[in-house]
Amino acid sequence: MQVKGVRQADIARYLGISKNAVTQWKTHASKSYMDYLEQLAVFFDVSVEDILHTNKDNLYESHLSLDEQQILQDYRSLSKEKKDAIRHLLSTI
Repeated sequence: MQVKGVRQADIARYLGISKNAVTQWKTHASKSYMDYLEQLAVFFDVSVEDILHTNKDNLYESHLSLDEQQILQDYRSLSKEKKDAIRHLLSTI
C-alpha cells in the first residue's frame, strides 16, 4: 500500500495494530487487511470499492506496456466528469 506521505506506522497506529501486520500486507504474506477495509477506506478517504479496485489493478499493471501504464495513470488523475467524457467517447468508436 503506497501512498505518498503515509507511512506504514501511521496506518498501523490508526488501526491499532502492529507495523509488522501492515508490512505483511505489502509483502502479500497476509490478507488480514480485508478485516480492516472499512477503517482503511475512512483513513484514506476513499470507498471500500476503491481499495479493492486498486488492489486488483495493481495485480494487472505489471502486464501492461509502458504506454498503457501511462494512459492508465493519466486517466486516474482525471476528474469524474472527464472520465465520463472519455468513457462516452470510447463507446462511440
